[in-house]
Amino acid sequence: LDVDKYMQRANRKRVVRIFGLYDATANTLSDAQLVVRELDHEEFSEVKRIYLVTDFWHMVRAKTMLEHLCRVYKLSIEVFPVSVITGPKPPEAVLKGEQQGIDDFLAGQYGQRKAYDPFGKPSAH
Repeated sequence: LDVDKYMQRANRKRVVRIFGLYDATANTLSDAQLVVRELDHEEFSEVKRIYLVTDFWHMVRAKTMLEHLCRVYKLSIEVFPVSVITGPKPPEAVLKGEQQGIDDFLAGQYGQRKAYDPFGKPSAH
């Protein structure tokens, strides 16, 4: 699993606290909600910076959602993007879908279109 691989890399870099939060049956928004709900606990009150690790072509949508939810939850946390640049470049349709996902999210309409299986990941179905 990608999350396990990147947690191991963070551990080798001596990152103090590492949490791999990802739900294979979920989507980008529910992943961001999971992260923010975890951060909204007293034990994380001193956290001011988190690193978001995801594919380079997916980073803008994931970061947009995570930063928005941090503001909604009134968390003063800065999101640092760490893009994964290895692997195949997705087809143009995937890149267009990423932009459409951002546009839908910002318009309050996220999740109302047909969802496709994540590019480069096994199907959750």
